[in-house]
Amino acid sequence: LALFSSQISTIIKAVGAETAAIVGFSLGGMIVRRFACDYPNFTSGIAILHSPHKRTQLERKAVLKRVKQVEQFGPEATIDSALKRWFTSRFQSKNPNIMNLIREWILSNDPTTYSLIYRVLAEGDEELISTIQNIACPTFIMTGQNDYGNSPDMAINMANAMRDTHLNILPGLKHMALVEAPNKFNPPL
Repeated sequence: LALFSSQISTIIKAVGAETAAIVGFSLGGMIVRRFACDYPNFTSGIAILHSPHKRTQLERKAVLKRVKQVEQFGPEATIDSALKRWFTSRFQSKNPNIMNLIREWILSNDPTTYSLIYRVLAEGDEELISTIQNIACPTFIMTGQNDYGNSPDMAINMANAMRDTHLNILPGLKHMALVEAPNKFNPPL
């Protein structure tokens, strides 16, 4: 996460901005938390969207199992289960073109890089647990009611550990609410 955080600071400096409000989805939500801790003077606000926090042992075991599958068999190993976690069954059945497009995106990843990034997603939340209370900028936290990998409980725990937060749980939606229901996702953001 420190590498990604550093890259964001480089971009902010390169464009000549003094501060930035940064939005992060999923792994990106962990990256913006790390950035807000590493570079508080550059951070005017963050939005943490559908992002994990303080996984239970059962949740960690499940995500690490998927990491091992990806390491052993490549990005294709977890596509079907990911789509089930990410979208409601109704959306999946009505939008086969979107499902195929996301499959193509996942399969187009370099297998080595994908497995390395997947491991950061699986383990990165641990390094944030002890520092999250240091985030002082205004923070918006949002997840789907049925986003089991980035649950409402995780979002609530994040909000309770931080100052100056606003929390929004999207009823009936899963991980990819931004794709499935932008009309519900975008207005609160």
